[in-house]
Parts: sequence; structure tokens; C-alpha cells
Amino acid sequence: MSTKTRIIVIKCKELIAAVILSIIALILIAFLIIAFMNKNSGEQSTPSGRYAAGVYSSSVTLNGNPVDIRVTVDENNINNIEMVNVSETVTTMYPLIQNSFEEIKNSVIENDGVEGVTYSSENKYTATMILKAIDSALEKCRVR
Repeated sequence: MSTKTRIIVIKCKELIAAVILSIIALILIAFLIIAFMNKNSGEQSTPSGRYAAGVYSSSVTLNGNPVDIRVTVDENNINNIEMVNVSETVTTMYPLIQNSFEEIKNSVIENDGVEGVTYSSENKYTATMILKAIDSALEKCRVR
């Protein structure tokens, strides 16, 4: 066998194009690896509690007058429920609304939800409306 010297001619444009395509391929591979790593770590960072922490509102209309119910929750508990924007008309037409609300509020916080909440038959209409408003606000913050 004889060894002959071979000369390879590489055009500068082809060399530059090959280097650029190699760099683009490496960047694309790195991007895909990072994207899949973030996707897996993102699944672990979802809220682990029952609720998304925050303040949620719902509105109820009593005889044409709106009353806002505001529910404050953390990840696992209902911390506070309050009635806001209560007009004098509502308190005049429903004199026991504040007492009914306080009973329902305490019961909902104690039961950590509207399930199993009891109320007196005298305030059935008002209690039902308040419970629906609280449940509507809680529905907004439930983690699915």
C-alpha cells in the first residue's frame, strides 16, 4: 500500500454554515432539556391545600338590595367571613340578619365548609341565601 497525501478543500462558507447549524442544534437541545425540567418541577409546586389563599367575594340580593359576602381563606382553612356593603334598608327589613349571619359564619368556620351547617327554621330564607353566597365564594377558591 502506498500512502498518498490527500488534500481536502473545504470552502469557508460551508464551514461557517456547519458551525452555525451545530450551535443552533445545541441551543435547541438545551432549551428542550430546560423546558422539560421546568415542567416536572412545576407540577410539584402546585398548591397542596384545599383552597387558594386569598379573599374571595360573592354577592347576594335581599329584596333587591345587594349584600356582599367576603370569605378569607388560607391553603387549608376558612379564616374569616364577613358581610360588607350592608345598607340600612337591609338591616331594617331583616333585623335578625346580623345574628343569623354570625351563627352561620361560626358554623361554617367550625365545619370548614357549608356542609352540615344548621340554622333555625325562622330564618330559613335568609340563611339559605347567605349559605349560597358563602358557597359561591368558596367555590372560587377551591383547588381542583
